[in-house]
Amino acid sequence: MTSSTLPHLADAAFLRQQASQALRPYVSWYWQMFSANTISQCRNEFMHANGSVLVTFNYGQALAMDKGEIQSGITISRPSDVSRLLALRGQLSCFGILLKPGAVYSIFNIPANKIAQLTPADYPIALQHLHYQLAQVETFERRVIEAEKALLRILDKTRLSIPHSVKLGLQYVQSMQASFSIQDLMRQMPVGQRQLERHFQEHLGLTLKQYSRIIRVGHARQMLKHSPAASLADIAINSGFFDQSHFHRDFNRVVGMAPGRYRKRQIHIPLQMRSEY
Repeated sequence: MTSSTLPHLADAAFLRQQASQALRPYVSWYWQMFSANTISQCRNEFMHANGSVLVTFNYGQALAMDKGEIQSGITISRPSDVSRLLALRGQLSCFGILLKPGAVYSIFNIPANKIAQLTPADYPIALQHLHYQLAQVETFERRVIEAEKALLRILDKTRLSIPHSVKLGLQYVQSMQASFSIQDLMRQMPVGQRQLERHFQEHLGLTLKQYSRIIRVGHARQMLKHSPAASLADIAINSGFFDQSHFHRDFNRVVGMAPGRYRKRQIHIPLQMRSEY
């Protein structure tokens, strides 16, 4: 495994690394931000919604995210159906684990729809131990190794499984990308839609409709960044929206800005950096 950087986050010394093969079904990325010098000019960075749960070990000052904060210590951020804005300022020193949809239950036995009700005192002891262990090592690579060892130990003891219906739903929506319908999905389900909705809310913290929407909007974001010749109408159709009006409404609801404005924002970002916005 090799770590990578993002040019536009150079002042935050941002690093990220994919999980090992054994943990890839559960973990998307490990990441770190560390600023040796104070970042004086605050700027906001998008954290786009994709159904993931973010576990942050913050050893610096509090990070402002939307209307709340990621305090020093451990924070488990619930899944969101809208893009979040993370304010980068001051001195940064944090390490994060981006868990795939449903993984917070599989690893930590935490239903995703209960995360908002938890306080740090409710977090698993294993996370508190990992927080201490990460503080003892200096390099990002060593922190990733410690995190992997801790997660594998936990999985050896628990390895809980989300319902089969949720796995099928995730696989279907992710594989079909924009070209799917909930009606087609339900024809393949061993349970009814009401039961599937309950399972999705418990294990993903999102409704099936919310998850479908952020997948479609995510597909549209990629087209807006990488297909400059495509019209907004074509992007709406190719992303699975009924018409351009629904596209504008849902895109604005998730990202917080209109598709046209988002595309103009990309024009000012170098091509090699666009995939991260």
